Amino acid sequence: NWKMNLTVNESVDLTNHLVEDFHSLNGVDTIIFPPYLFLTKISEIVRNSNIRLGAQNLHPEPKGAFTGEISGQMLRGICKYVLIGHSERRHLFGETHGFIHAKMNGAIDSGLTPILCVGETLNEREANQAFPVIASQIETALADLELESLATLMIAYEPVWAIGTGQAATGGLAQEIMSFIRETLSSLVGSELAEK
Repeated sequence: NWKMNLTVNESVDLTNHLVEDFHSLNGVDTIIFPPYLFLTKISEIVRNSNIRLGAQNLHPEPKGAFTGEISGQMLRGICKYVLIGHSERRHLFGETHGFIHAKMNGAIDSGLTPILCVGETLNEREANQAFPVIASQIETALADLELESLATLMIAYEPVWAIGTGQAATGGLAQEIMSFIRETLSSLVGSELAEK
């Protein structure tokens, strides 16, 4: 996720390096998320590589008077993936569970693969609320979605509490959270789909 960084020339240079460096990397899915402005240019560079392209965000509606927003319809054909529920969108821009759920619908309706970001803040972690917070984020994001539409869903664990705190999420901790995420998904969509 490049966030709000790099110029178009810097983005092109970085992408060319990534394509060259990752051309023989097998068994790993690599997805890059440049700013919207560069998606079309970057899509041309990664077209015949093993690097995939995603958008950092989308608006849930397919079109309308939403100045500065990007819809899934606009992204379709340029990229395949889209981040939804990123911690910065939740905490800096006040995106609610309901809005994130609407974005999930917008992504799926547009034929994009949503990557749902979940994670707890430092206060939530210290209050032993990591599991309930993450469960709530997943349950509300996936509420009422068709099971077949979730077959390509990805979930990314963001240890929000570790960002800028000097603390790091260990592999063991990340595995514990991912195991909990699988359990939560199993209870919502069944174990076979959850394992995918």
